[in-house]
Amino acid sequence: MGGPLRAEWQTAPESGAVHPAEHLADDAIHLWALGTSRREDDLSARRLVARYAGITVEEMHWQVGEHGKPALADSPLVFNLSHSGSTTLLALARNVALGVDVEHPRRIARRRALLARSFTAAERTRIEGSADVDAALLRHWAAKEAVVKAIGRGIAYGLHNIELAAADDDDLVLARLEGPAGPHTRWRVAGVALGDGAFGALAWDGAARRIECYRGA
Repeated sequence: MGGPLRAEWQTAPESGAVHPAEHLADDAIHLWALGTSRREDDLSARRLVARYAGITVEEMHWQVGEHGKPALADSPLVFNLSHSGSTTLLALARNVALGVDVEHPRRIARRRALLARSFTAAERTRIEGSADVDAALLRHWAAKEAVVKAIGRGIAYGLHNIELAAADDDDLVLARLEGPAGPHTRWRVAGVALGDGAFGALAWDGAARRIECYRGA
């Protein structure tokens, strides 16, 4: 993952100012953290996607794939979003497979069964040896979830087909990816530091990209 993403979060521009949608470069990913209600965030996300696509919300043909991944018809703009607690994370880019996940700290029910089903032996050892086991599990989960969402299959792809390793900077790196989306070297993952106890992950395929972060809508 190359270290948690700690880029400065910029506030949404005021009305009339140049909007980030006007300067989404082909080598960039724009990441938006929205934090009102789930319903309001969904509306804000749709408005943002429409603005980046250069169309109105009414003109937008929002498709949902077989495994629940949203997309726009006939557009190079790609996006992905995730909800947890009071946070919605929306990522937008062009011509790239993209996935994002956000998690808020919480107590994990049936933790042992979840660890056995979705994590390798090495991952279980690392998670169970953490000072906060639930937080470590969710951090690993967010990274895996972002990858399978970028692939386009969601958890149907099988989280056990992904293995994460610890990096020198105490972040996580993608160490193994089984199945048709492999090898793991084609994918990149970045941890997202959100503050307020929330954390997330962003995954995409291909070359490194600049990541620009915004709050609000």
